[in-house]
Amino acid sequence: TQTTTTTTQNNTENTTNGDTTPQKGDVNGDGKISVADARKLVVAIAKNDTEELLEFGDVNNDGKVSVADARKIVVAIAKNDFNF
Repeated sequence: TQTTTTTTQNNTENTTNGDTTPQKGDVNGDGKISVADARKLVVAIAKNDTEELLEFGDVNNDGKVSVADARKIVVAIAKNDFNF
């Protein structure tokens, strides 16, 4: 599996080529980790509807989805480090 990181002026995306298995942090299932994933977590938290996001949204591995997971995704994007 090869991981490719693409950085543009306003966005960083981490995509996994050659592997169809969703990656932890790819909350919206679009094949890349971006701010959209953190946003989806925050919206789900606000609605108290996080259960279905647990598998890919619990990036800090504490057994729940929280703002800490959304923050970790944003920090991972900023640091270009997607090892969850």
